Amino acid sequence: MLASIVLLVFMAGYVAQRGNICAVTAIDELVRHRRPHLFVGFLVCAACSLVAISIGTLAGYDVITCEFGLPATIRPALGGVIYGVGAFVNGRCAFGTAARLGSGELPRLATIGGFLIGAASVTYPTTPPPVTSVLLGLPHATRVLVAFTVTLALLWCLLSLPRASVKSRWRPASAMVAFGLIVGSLAVLAHGWAYTPFFSGVSPNDATFRRHCVFALALLAGTTVGAIRAGLFAFRLGPLDLWARTAVGGGIMGVGARLVPGGNDAMLLVGLPLLLPNLVLAYTTMNATLIALALGGRSILTRSARRYTS
Repeated sequence: MLASIVLLVFMAGYVAQRGNICAVTAIDELVRHRRPHLFVGFLVCAACSLVAISIGTLAGYDVITCEFGLPATIRPALGGVIYGVGAFVNGRCAFGTAARLGSGELPRLATIGGFLIGAASVTYPTTPPPVTSVLLGLPHATRVLVAFTVTLALLWCLLSLPRASVKSRWRPASAMVAFGLIVGSLAVLAHGWAYTPFFSGVSPNDATFRRHCVFALALLAGTTVGAIRAGLFAFRLGPLDLWARTAVGGGIMGVGARLVPGGNDAMLLVGLPLLLPNLVLAYTTMNATLIALALGGRSILTRSARRYTS
């Protein structure tokens, strides 16, 4: 079973690299180039994840009852805003950071280091009672029907858009469907595999520490192989200002992820499919923040980042 899970995580990294899957890039494309393909594609991805989760529940896997959210309060709303600011400064989200590191961009190591420090700096006295998914009350067959209906509707919207060609990348529809089905399968087989919730509360004494380290390495290996296959891999040290920006951006992202709790991987791959209140709210405020910053700054990607990540 573990080998199958590791293979799925590897595939997730590979698809994230080849599909240019990054929330920051999606907003940049939407605002600067008026291309909503990646933005809509993320919704397709979440719907495909729900398809896989719903089929898993039909097969007897207890998925939905294992995933808990929190109430939609000011804390996750603020966490989404802070996370969006951090992603803006960093120039990449959680997916994009993993992909860039896999392509040899060494300053992304500073993002991870900053993320750990930022997450460790946040403490709060109490945690609200957990909230279960509203989908829990639906019959299994109804959940599958809803998942397929929503997926087909969103996929039709995505395919109706004029085709956007991006060098060395898969079409958004293909990448997002594949990515959503893979990560949905991971939700079924490996509860809590997403790496930002783990890193936001990492402890070497945790019983799952070694397993998550294996998952992180498998994800990185997938992004690396994807970069090599696309001809994008090359070790790049980058300038000091990029190291500083990624460290600061990662730190801010860590603070936001701790408040939510969870980064945009948890928001997209768990929160949206299962309609968990805190994650849906945080995903909304994160995207609103990125759009506002993009409109004000004209470009999410800094000049130094563009020079070393194109």
